[in-house]
Amino acid sequence: LALLRELWGRQWGVPEPRLAAVSTNSTAALRAFLRGEAFVRAAMWDSAAGALAEAVDLDSTFALAHLRLAEPYGWRYGMASPPSQRALAAAGRFVERLPPRERMLLTVRRLHEDGQLAALDSSAELAERYPDDPEAQYVAADVRFHAMEALGRTMIERAVAAFDTAIVLDSTSARVYAHPVTLALFLGDSARLARYTRQLASLGGGSNMQVADRWDYSMLARVRFASPTDGLRAFGERLRAGAPPAWQLADLLSSAERAAIDAGTPLVMDSLYERLRGAYRDDAHAAADLELRRQIW
Repeated sequence: LALLRELWGRQWGVPEPRLAAVSTNSTAALRAFLRGEAFVRAAMWDSAAGALAEAVDLDSTFALAHLRLAEPYGWRYGMASPPSQRALAAAGRFVERLPPRERMLLTVRRLHEDGQLAALDSSAELAERYPDDPEAQYVAADVRFHAMEALGRTMIERAVAAFDTAIVLDSTSARVYAHPVTLALFLGDSARLARYTRQLASLGGGSNMQVADRWDYSMLARVRFASPTDGLRAFGERLRAGAPPAWQLADLLSSAERAAIDAGTPLVMDSLYERLRGAYRDDAHAAADLELRRQIW
């Protein structure tokens, strides 16, 4: 137990080790799990998935590791992806090994990954039962974030408030800033974006997306908050230096589109989409995503 507290608490930055949730007798599996937990907190999803997969390979009955593995799989492959669903199903097979809080987390995650709005009520109950628990508050915020598309502006405001609570409880986890970055871009809140991205940089973890590659947040801010002309110029400079990774396109385009709407100049997006079509013509998947976005725009 002393080793666990040392590794989980001081060395790897998990603020309050929950020893009751650990359900393995394998020291090797436990060490792999703790590495995975540290990578989750750093928002380094590929590394987290690798360490947590090692933990369940070493102990296939390790319910908490299965539960945790679903999150990096969800970031990497998408909600309701087969890898994430398999991890949650495995956690469910050994649910009797989990204490009450972790059982509630599993229930919320299964509803959430299934895309069911019942996850909202379930996560709200979790947050109410554990008001001072960073994980409970983060999960409730995460569920609200993903319900925004279905439920609109009110849910956006609820997601922002929930993430504010989660950040107050645990400001040293890069993971907790991932969706707030996107919210700040959507809402046009430059102060929030600057605060979140400064904290991400100071923590030295991954980005607000599903990969460990670092964002150039200064460019993202310029695209979103400068004039549409300056934003397009920044985008063009980036394209001349090489097309950004396809995983960056969603936030870049959302930022450019919101800036164009705010400025009342939506037509500037036509030329940008034309340039992007040429830049990604050899990437079939990115080209298809771009064409769909262009049609929606």
